[in-house]
Amino acid sequence: MALERFFVTAIAKPDGDPQYETFKELHFRQYADIAEAKLRQQTDIIYAQTDAQKTIIASQAMATKRAQEGYTYQQERGFDVAEKVAENEAVGQFTNMGVGLGTMAGVGGAVAGMVGGTMKEAVSGTSTPQAQKCHSCGTPLTIGAKLCPECGAKVVSVCPKCGTPTNGTKFCPECGEKL
Repeated sequence: MALERFFVTAIAKPDGDPQYETFKELHFRQYADIAEAKLRQQTDIIYAQTDAQKTIIASQAMATKRAQEGYTYQQERGFDVAEKVAENEAVGQFTNMGVGLGTMAGVGGAVAGMVGGTMKEAVSGTSTPQAQKCHSCGTPLTIGAKLCPECGAKVVSVCPKCGTPTNGTKFCPECGEKL
């Protein structure tokens, strides 16, 4: 006996059979679950990238705001410390009083310097270019200085990555490279 030709003309699916229905559900769930997991993974990556870009944009905006208003990150943190110390009502503790007075003196000096410079510009009607500041401690630097006279940090005047003038910042305002 030999079978020379074999044709399949119809496949009868046993709809309603519990085993067939279970097999069909498992087969569908296998592919549906994988597709759903891949989609969830891709959207999570997109959300993470969006959050990272928002953080970068916000920090660049804050750095630009500080530069326009003429103060550094260190000075801003000093203002925050002074505000917290002012809220502290630890009456009778000389340590707190000393810290508070020292902090306020430093903050007062910084504010006085900024206000004095602004008043000088307003009275004279001219704006002087801002002196370069140390990227490490914020100390104003003399023109042509190679090292900070306060902390000894090397003065970086242009970004080594893109060549943008840095004016003593800790990060390049153009490409974000840490200096």
